[in-house]
Amino acid sequence: MKSQYLVLSLLVLAACQPAPPPPPVVMESMLPALTTRADSLAFQVLEMSGGEVALRSLPYLRFDFGTREPASRSHLWDRMSGDYRVEYLRDDTTYVVLFNTQTREGNAYKNGEPAANSAELVDRAYGAFINDTYWLMMPAKMLDPGVSRAMVPDSSNATHEVIRLSFDNVG
Repeated sequence: MKSQYLVLSLLVLAACQPAPPPPPVVMESMLPALTTRADSLAFQVLEMSGGEVALRSLPYLRFDFGTREPASRSHLWDRMSGDYRVEYLRDDTTYVVLFNTQTREGNAYKNGEPAANSAELVDRAYGAFINDTYWLMMPAKMLDPGVSRAMVPDSSNATHEVIRLSFDNVG
């Protein structure tokens, strides 16, 4: 009888435990076929940066671009919604631009007040988003559609090779 109570108690305790987390969602790869040595090297760079799935599944991205004050920009990107915030200082004026990367709609603020040239500042902020995230995420961008890769001699030392990227209808 004691063993029946013990088994019943264990079943009740097991039922009270939270369900195990679901298995991770495996995303279908968006990478091109790796047909050349340059493709393989670009893939290795991507893998050393965390890999395709890790980079594609980042929900938020926060970074500063530039090292010269006041030319640096602070970025915050909600990659799931496309909402974006960029802040920078120019000529003792703080600019904050809020926009959506998918719609390109947003508002700009100058020293905390709505900017008179908001549309122009949103356009510039979108350009900064394209430029700054491109350089930050270069390991993933090397394998984007429309990007061709080739091994070429390094211009500073012909005994070494580098990957040359060329672009066909990109950006």
